[in-house]
Amino acid sequence: MRELWRGVARDARGVASSSPPRRIGPKTLLILALGVASTGFPLWHCLTRGAFISVAGDTFLYTTFGQFLVDHHRGLVFGLSPIDQFGALMSETRFCTASVLSFLAVLFHSSTAAALRIFALIVLVNIFSGFVLLSRRFGCNRLFSLGAGFLAVIGGWTPNALHLGALDNLLFLSLFPFLVVRLELYRFGSKSWSTSLGLTILAASVFYAYPEGLAIAGVIFLAFFCQSLWFGMYRRGRAWRRYVISACLVLLLISSYPGVFFTSLFAHFNEAMEKVIAGRVFPGLISPRFLPAMFGFGQEHPGIMCSPHDLVLPIIMLAFIVLGCAIWIKLRKTLTIASLILIVMAIWQGALLQYDYGLYKVLFLGSLIWIPLFFAAEQQSPILRRGLPGQLQ
Repeated sequence: MRELWRGVARDARGVASSSPPRRIGPKTLLILALGVASTGFPLWHCLTRGAFISVAGDTFLYTTFGQFLVDHHRGLVFGLSPIDQFGALMSETRFCTASVLSFLAVLFHSSTAAALRIFALIVLVNIFSGFVLLSRRFGCNRLFSLGAGFLAVIGGWTPNALHLGALDNLLFLSLFPFLVVRLELYRFGSKSWSTSLGLTILAASVFYAYPEGLAIAGVIFLAFFCQSLWFGMYRRGRAWRRYVISACLVLLLISSYPGVFFTSLFAHFNEAMEKVIAGRVFPGLISPRFLPAMFGFGQEHPGIMCSPHDLVLPIIMLAFIVLGCAIWIKLRKTLTIASLILIVMAIWQGALLQYDYGLYKVLFLGSLIWIPLFFAAEQQSPILRRGLPGQLQ
């Protein structure tokens, strides 16, 4: 296994080093085609029956604010129609998703409501690709990495997020896996300006996408990020200079957003502590149906009965996830720490606060950990059953 990771490191150095651009190969095109195909399940009714993405109020907020940005500038309050007055009220709130919708509406000469399908398609394909890369980087082979991408898109929590109209959540989940992979690969090889600029723009995009998501995912991946920065800055000579320059560029790009970021973050933190909408979104997460509900199998919704056979698949998945943690203890200790942090946050939101909406966010963003864990364990379990623990060292 040490030789395997040395090979991965050598491949990463080759990826990060400057080399002439290559054509997109058939395997890459196939993965992209599979990513597009995976969106058929959550978007089926939108594509075949012309249904709207979501009936929740959040979707209306995003599209209204986005349409306001198409027609007016932020801060305009006079001479507006009633619908634009409503959009103007959100000028000082999170505007990343609304800005993307407004850009797509202008690009395709349509309204933000019509551009919402294009937005959902792009985001879901990005989620698929991000989870494939993330799982591949965390040790899964190609087959299981594709499985992780499919589960991330068609699994329970992504359709639930679409149903809720949680577009910020989806946008963040479509960007963060690429930041994790790019930041780790950045510590290998030469750090060209184009590579540094790509990392800078991606980091700024994640910051703009979803403040609460960055807080949750940032805490979960804190040890992983610290290790990547440590090895990248202090194990490779004077490479720390490029990190400092990239950090300064990120601060420059996000300089207009910290006020909105922290206002939104603290507002939602206070809502979580006061449990404003507790038991009204996914009550199954704080009920005896928690085990199947935690994977988004349907029991998270109100009024759903849970029978004994509904526990079989969740128990199997949970066993694989625990096995994956045992594997990562030897291979990727920082990811094991991330798994433990995820468990602590889930206990905090679910058992202590009894806040189903907060637990949903933890589980949804925590899929960045538990989905690769699940497939890493599935990949390694035949080896463990054959009694070859030496291959895991």
